[in-house]
Amino acid sequence: MDLGCGDGTLIKSSNSVIADFQFLGTDVSHEMIKMAQDNLRGINVDFIVCDGFYLPIKNEIRFDFIHSAYVLHHLIGPTKGKSLKLVAKLLRILRQRLSDNGILIIQEVYYDSYIIPSVTSGLLFYMLKLFNFLKLDISALIKEFQLGLEVNFMHTSEIKNLLEQLEGTVRMVGKDRWVIPLLGRMLLLRDQGSVTFTFELRNKLRIEKVE
Repeated sequence: MDLGCGDGTLIKSSNSVIADFQFLGTDVSHEMIKMAQDNLRGINVDFIVCDGFYLPIKNEIRFDFIHSAYVLHHLIGPTKGKSLKLVAKLLRILRQRLSDNGILIIQEVYYDSYIIPSVTSGLLFYMLKLFNFLKLDISALIKEFQLGLEVNFMHTSEIKNLLEQLEGTVRMVGKDRWVIPLLGRMLLLRDQGSVTFTFELRNKLRIEKVE
């Protein structure tokens, strides 16, 4: 399952390696699902327009591979703490959908600050809340910050800790660093980019009879 499949890029590249898989692509956007359908013709894939918190599939269905890219920072509550609780809740849902030997792969944007890792991400979270409350459009100054945008960027340790709460084996398998803009330096940003973690269920203890 690719949660937040977008235009289906991951499924298309995965199919070239493991063509005998059955894929499920989900997204909250009808437009993205339509684009994925057009891009993935001839591939064994089903699509569902849905919210990850309410997957309309039977409880007994499990997946060998679940992927989610750049979805978690869009889970927004009234505070950063409540936003992190939403992230933790979605991760628990995905963990419950894993098969016994399944793997969960999470790709996310990260923002790590000097001294206290969460400073920059927290400042961005509440700055955007304030701008939207005051209806201040700063897109002319910073084009990425459109009016109405709210994001909950996390730092690498924060993402790792949330995955570790699922009681499995967590590994960081990739990290791409981006150029730090002037605003980031003003907000004490040390490092930013994209990070990829894998989560696997802990192996169950096997007791073998010795003859």
